[in-house]
Amino acid sequence: MARQRGAEPVEADDGSIQTPFEIRPFEPRDSEEVIALLATIAANRQFTDDQWRDVRIRLRELPMVEVFVAQTCQAPALIIGCVALSVVRGLTEGRGFINDMAVLPSYRRQGVGAKLLEAVMRRAGQLNLSSLMVNTHRANDQARAFYAACGFSLEEILRLKIR
Repeated sequence: MARQRGAEPVEADDGSIQTPFEIRPFEPRDSEEVIALLATIAANRQFTDDQWRDVRIRLRELPMVEVFVAQTCQAPALIIGCVALSVVRGLTEGRGFINDMAVLPSYRRQGVGAKLLEAVMRRAGQLNLSSLMVNTHRANDQARAFYAACGFSLEEILRLKIR
């Protein structure tokens, strides 16, 4: 998948400069920066060392999970956001599932999340998936509002919690 550029630098209302970034597929060398981003998600803050070890393994070994990162264009590049797309294939259709999306706090509200979501939506189209779902159970109110603004709607899915 080709890299996709984010916005050009612009001055925000508060006088700060928004950093240009690009969206690209995860590479193994990104692991620790992605782990640090995932640790900013409130639901992940209580993870044990064993749980983080499992995340590291899944980042490297799961072919049905695709991760995209947002990376600044300046040198040295900094990973400022990430999203994971899990693909679930049934007999009659495939669905995409977004469970982990994070953006560094200082880069929020600059279009990073929207560009990450665009990359996932484009990939879902390439994979001919019938729908995208997002786990908002673990999300905060801002994240829920973001997904709603991007066109996600609340629909009934029955869930059985195993652990």
